[in-house]
Amino acid sequence: MRAHLVLGEKGNEQNNGLSKVISQYCMVTGWSNSLEEAAVWAEKGGGEDPDLILINSAVYFLAPDKLRKTNTKDFLRLILTLKRGRLKSRLILLLSENMLLNRELIINLCKMQVYNLWFLDSFDEDDVRNFLYTDRTIEEVEKYLELKDKELAYLRSIRGDGANSSFLPKDGEKLFKPYHVQSNLIIFWSENDTCLNYGLAILTALNLARHGFKVALGETISAGACLAGCLAIEHPYYNMSHALSMFRQGNYDFLKNCFFNGEKYLDDPYALSREGNKDFLEFLPSSLYFLPDGKREDDPGETVPQEQWVAFLTQLARIIMFEKGFHFLIFVGSGRNRFNQQVLEEFAYTKFITVDLLPASILSGLKEREKGEGRTIIIGPKAVPKINQEIKGMGEEPFLYPPASFVDDFLQFVYTRNYRKITAETEAFVHLLMEAVGVKIAVPDLAKKGVVDWLRGHLK
Repeated sequence: MRAHLVLGEKGNEQNNGLSKVISQYCMVTGWSNSLEEAAVWAEKGGGEDPDLILINSAVYFLAPDKLRKTNTKDFLRLILTLKRGRLKSRLILLLSENMLLNRELIINLCKMQVYNLWFLDSFDEDDVRNFLYTDRTIEEVEKYLELKDKELAYLRSIRGDGANSSFLPKDGEKLFKPYHVQSNLIIFWSENDTCLNYGLAILTALNLARHGFKVALGETISAGACLAGCLAIEHPYYNMSHALSMFRQGNYDFLKNCFFNGEKYLDDPYALSREGNKDFLEFLPSSLYFLPDGKREDDPGETVPQEQWVAFLTQLARIIMFEKGFHFLIFVGSGRNRFNQQVLEEFAYTKFITVDLLPASILSGLKEREKGEGRTIIIGPKAVPKINQEIKGMGEEPFLYPPASFVDDFLQFVYTRNYRKITAETEAFVHLLMEAVGVKIAVPDLAKKGVVDWLRGHLK
């Protein structure tokens, strides 16, 4: 493994000793003397992301200029900068035992999905191996914190200094409840704004998967399939058209294996873009699966009877949602055809419909909403006060409008595969879409003006 160390002064004897032990298990590729220095490196430094970043919190909390008053929020901002700047790296955070009582710190680290926390004042080589080879989930960090709290409570009782003090909630309440969600069938659809529509679908699916959900992103059958091209994941067999053809021939088992994630794509000798796309495919969360459309000689086209397409969708949804246990099945499609219409009218519960600002497109979106089947959210390319005023006068729910940076962010992601350049405004808007399907992401309490305040400016 490649490791970047944030331990303090490199010449310090204790730091050099720890580095020497770590070097037995990892290749040390970088060193930062302070957390501030590490944050600058994460944002502006070159090179590949290391496998892990090991941070001794003493480089921040024991620094001379912070002896007067340590600021937990500043510390959290720096950790968040590291996490956002080095997306592929696992953060390992060493904290003193007395910081176990800092509830604000622990809860916000959990909100950031930094789960590899270690509370101790001394450690040996066995502990170092644990740091390096343990990668916790939220459930595992809950258990660790509970055990650590009990251990310290016993020691406090021996010393007689507050055995009853604890940072943990009472009555079995979890320390951090990130969200509650039910399984959902979703479609992102637009009659004419393909770029914005695919950007909304791909970034929403990606962020749901990054927050631990199992997501299947499938593309409806249409003349202009775009999903495989956007992510360079074209496959001659694992595509929606071929899956439908196999289903029509009576091969129902093919549906159980046609969705693929980055790992499965890399291991497949038939995958068309696995060599040049390796780093990006490894970046994708393992819980994000795809079934793009593709054009073949046996392309089903418009000859598929309606009842066969409905039966195919029913079987696909049953396998994905019930047999495979996915949280979300998301369809993306553009253009007005019967494949899209049947997903819109008969399968999707939550519908994101992107319109342009011409009257016919707006009215088309409002008519889809009037059908009253499930929930329909209409998204426009930009807010126009006159249009917003008329929509309000009609008693309609307001449209959502992405930030001006959204399409540019998505296009650079398509062409550079670099998620780090996605702006905070775009990510905040995607979080708003996630809320619409029942996932409320807990944003760390790091600033007076939060994401919700910013989003209010985009709801007209």
